[in-house]
Amino acid sequence: MIGSILKSLRKKHGYGQDYVADRINVKRSTYANYERESREPSLALVIELAKLYDISTDYLLGHTASKNMPEDVQQLIEKYDKLSDEGRIRINNQIECELRVDALAAEKRLEKQRQGIEASRQAGKQYGRPKATITADWNDTYNQWKAGDITADDAVRKLGISKATLYRRARTEIK
Repeated sequence: MIGSILKSLRKKHGYGQDYVADRINVKRSTYANYERESREPSLALVIELAKLYDISTDYLLGHTASKNMPEDVQQLIEKYDKLSDEGRIRINNQIECELRVDALAAEKRLEKQRQGIEASRQAGKQYGRPKATITADWNDTYNQWKAGDITADDAVRKLGISKATLYRRARTEIK
């Protein structure tokens, strides 16, 4: 969905792919992949694209039909603009306070999660994928692969592990 929105916006503004790619500091081919949806832009690039086209990130991501900020946010900004300097200071202080409270609550949740995970580990629970078991023929297969007698694909088939596991295990062998 983001690809069609990007293409539509680019054409509406009369920009070429080279221009947009240059503005967001990526290669033209990378930007073209965003429009074809064979690749997704990072969050930072989504923000840069939204700034370039003067639209909300929600619109760019297809979450809203409105190109600009939601109505309730716009109303809050209008109310904020009507405040005196003292009123703005109070609102800013209140927002800072709420952010600190939210951050502390998030920190407490993370700590409880850490404690729960640690208690589970001590009880013998395994999280994530189980570690790959390395077969007895690891050394022979590893040496064949390092000598170039077999490919990495052949080695992973023979050992029954993923390429990532092969490379990770090979790095530990080198150390």
